Amino acid sequence: MRGKDVQPMAEPIVVRFTVSFSDYYAAYLVHNRVGFRSALYSFVNIASVFIIVAALAGIILSHGNKVPAGILLITLGLVGIMRMQLMKWYFHSIYIKTPGKDAVVEYRFTPDGVSVTSELGSSELVWSALHKVVQSEKYILLYQQPNLFHYLPVASFQDAKNVERFTQMVDSHEIPYVVIR
Repeated sequence: MRGKDVQPMAEPIVVRFTVSFSDYYAAYLVHNRVGFRSALYSFVNIASVFIIVAALAGIILSHGNKVPAGILLITLGLVGIMRMQLMKWYFHSIYIKTPGKDAVVEYRFTPDGVSVTSELGSSELVWSALHKVVQSEKYILLYQQPNLFHYLPVASFQDAKNVERFTQMVDSHEIPYVVIR
């Protein structure tokens, strides 16, 4: 279907949902599962555990002579392991200051573009403004730039048929569509 025009639809695809911190943070986690970041975070986890084990072994084998260096390494390892909880706290501190948090947002998809409306205002996007689309089991991310995206909970689509119509619409505009599980 790529590159072919989608038949004009009688009605647009409307997606309406209430913004929540859980969706906001979960969409960020989906964003981090794409590409290099996923491998990098796995490496950080393994390296963090290795650093803690090495620090403990150093303290034990040095008979307590290297305690300050060991404590520093253990702290670094714990920060590496706890980084996801630290990021969640950080994102929550940003979210609670965000105007329009917990607002109802409506996306309207037509063959001509995307309109977004909330209590803060509205905007219109042409399809060419989208860099790529990423879909997970629970979220669809609309990227305008590599690190700037809108998120849509899949559950906010009226039904699976509208998700398929959305996929066809994206495909017709030759926007890269990545599905991750």
